[in-house]
Amino acid sequence: MKIVHKIASKKISIIILISLIIVIALARIYLVPSVNKIIKIGDKWESTASRQVVTKVDNIQKINFSHEPNVLQQQLQAYLKNNNLNAVAVTTATGSKKPLVIANGNLSSFSNDKLDENSEFQIGSIQKIFTGIIIQKLVEEGKINLKTPLNKYYPNIPYGDKLTVWNLLTHTSGILDGSTKKIRAVSGEQNQVNYVLQHMTSTPPHYVYASANFSLLAGIIMQVTHESYRQNVIDNIFKPLGMNDTYFYQDLPIGAKLAYPPYVKTRVQQAYYTYDIRKQMSLLIGAGQIYSTPADYFKFVDALMDGKLIPKSDFATFLPRQNHDYYNGLYNFYGVYEAGGSQSGYNLCFVFNPKTHSQTVLFSSNYMIVPNKTLACQFFVIANRTSDIIHWIPQF
Repeated sequence: MKIVHKIASKKISIIILISLIIVIALARIYLVPSVNKIIKIGDKWESTASRQVVTKVDNIQKINFSHEPNVLQQQLQAYLKNNNLNAVAVTTATGSKKPLVIANGNLSSFSNDKLDENSEFQIGSIQKIFTGIIIQKLVEEGKINLKTPLNKYYPNIPYGDKLTVWNLLTHTSGILDGSTKKIRAVSGEQNQVNYVLQHMTSTPPHYVYASANFSLLAGIIMQVTHESYRQNVIDNIFKPLGMNDTYFYQDLPIGAKLAYPPYVKTRVQQAYYTYDIRKQMSLLIGAGQIYSTPADYFKFVDALMDGKLIPKSDFATFLPRQNHDYYNGLYNFYGVYEAGGSQSGYNLCFVFNPKTHSQTVLFSSNYMIVPNKTLACQFFVIANRTSDIIHWIPQF
């Protein structure tokens, strides 16, 4: 009887295990997409929600802006309000000893708290310059050579003998991003780099913008320094500059003043959105794992122009040289440098001119990436002009 009972118990255990596997598989196939659909969060919904704002924006180039900083600040704020832009800009301005702060909108659809320069945003790809700075420091220390073939660090990458560290910094590796649609987050930096290696696609060397390039750079930083990528960024950038409101996603404190896109309308949506974006961020090591505020990021750009991160004598090798070139997380537009980021409704941009020590940082939670970059450049030109003649920065 005991033997029969053991056999029966074993069969029941196997049946239960198989049943659980079937339930999990069905949940993954049917439940997760259904939840996405019910709460209306996803790439299609995000794109539609953001595009509704873009169509309503007035042509800023037709407005006569004042040279007086206080009046100009009010005019720019009115522009954001009149066009329903949930955004915060921090900018230098001609005639003003302190930066102007221009803000409009609420933190979220379910909060009456206002957006300001201390609101937290997911900064997306404008994290890439942090990675570029760490690489530059390692080059200066003789620990990395930009001409080193990539197969030194990643022996199994196709075309690795033809690619170099420089190719990663310029997006000329031909590497294509893999999927970031994963059912759960990936923990541990090495696992995150491994995920990128497993899911990216290698093609012959040519220019194609891909976050995977900077994820591989993060992995190189880890190999060379024998420390985590996160710790490198904290020790070399956050701590020296006093960026006390800038965090890696896993360090974001509970109760942080976090901005949400307006399509996140309920607490239920907020909970799912937070889960979903953390999952995406876990797959973007070196390229999109950081929260910051407009004030903190302005502090960063100011320090960069001051030579506190990269010596001014090295600007010629750190900054992209040719018009429209991309290098170290930056584009060059006729001597003015800029970059933008976009992820899950957050759209960010910064613009600066090291020769005039002028800059604009603009973070938005409901504007698409390309027009957001254009708007940041327009704010920059308007605020820092020295005459009535405005020379707009050519874009793509």
